[in-house]
Amino acid sequence: MKTTFYIIIIGISLVSCKSYKLYNSQQIATKKIGNEHFSIEKEKMIISSKVDGKEGRFIFDTGASGSLITDTTIVNNFSEKEKSTFGMMKDAQRNQIKKVDFLVEFENGLVSGSPKLFAYYQIPNNKEFDCLDKNVLETTQGILGLDFFTWNKEKPTLTLDFTNSRLEIARNKEQSEILKNGFREIKSKFSILDEVYIYVLIHNKEYKVKFDTGSNSGIILPYSEIESFTDLKPYEIIGNTHFSLSGISSGKRTNYYSGVDVALNENIYTQSIQLTENLNVYNVGMKFIKSFDWIIDFQNKKMYYRKNEIEIPVDHPEISVGALAQKGKLKIILLGGDYRTKYELGQNISSINGQKVNLENLCEMQKLLNETEDWSTLEIEVEK
Repeated sequence: MKTTFYIIIIGISLVSCKSYKLYNSQQIATKKIGNEHFSIEKEKMIISSKVDGKEGRFIFDTGASGSLITDTTIVNNFSEKEKSTFGMMKDAQRNQIKKVDFLVEFENGLVSGSPKLFAYYQIPNNKEFDCLDKNVLETTQGILGLDFFTWNKEKPTLTLDFTNSRLEIARNKEQSEILKNGFREIKSKFSILDEVYIYVLIHNKEYKVKFDTGSNSGIILPYSEIESFTDLKPYEIIGNTHFSLSGISSGKRTNYYSGVDVALNENIYTQSIQLTENLNVYNVGMKFIKSFDWIIDFQNKKMYYRKNEIEIPVDHPEISVGALAQKGKLKIILLGGDYRTKYELGQNISSINGQKVNLENLCEMQKLLNETEDWSTLEIEVEK
């Protein structure tokens, strides 16, 4: 028993030492005058970068404290890289995920890493979902997190310029210069876990929310905050409303509230927010973030904002009912409004307009249902 215990301790120490060695080998630098244009695809910020000299596309995710590669074909001789399997990471649903750490040469218009530590995570192949379109993560090579800036000795200032679709790096930017350009400081917090938060007043209550460009939603709060919104009428949905690295969320309640007052300092903006049981998070995502330009000062741990011309969505998404092809069956995965009394979550749809649902027409039928706003215009039969 004692021998086994010592072997376990030695094993953990060896893995930890290897992990520390890789971490300590990083050489991260920012460009003196750094900038990089980005595009927005499905509410994700996409930037170009080189890994081991190969061009790739990465999601820029301020909600990620570490950087991730999901497509190892961009890595030279991946099988021969020195790796560490020590530690786990968590996705948006707080599920723990195994990862592999390794070093690569990395560069874009903002930063370089010679080398830089990345984690590898293999996206689950969604064979159980028969007709699912590829999400943005599957069409890119990985995720760039805040570790490029928080682990950086230079502690640069990063501007997220949504007006011109550009990320910019600066050093020692004076506060007077920032304020002169129309920015205002916002109460913020930089955590020891390399996460950045801003404080916003939502429906007259202050919340600390993670600044998360990796989220394609607006403002998300946990369902436990529902007592603060009892005077507002929600649009309630039950079902699978979120996808993350570990897959689709479980079927729980999500309340959407339209036209909620959200204050940054004394500036009040009207926004649609959601309270969900599917994610236990306090987040502000791209549907809100992109309506402002932002400056993150990593040296002085301050954040600034200014409103741009992009409109903030005021109303909740037009979602009432949804279906998903899964393991050869067409299942109801989302219900809202009157559909909650007409169908049950998880029911299998057997036929539409007199045509039986089968493997040959599964994707066609899923497309028909999800593009039809009013299912009462269809003759739908469900399995009992």
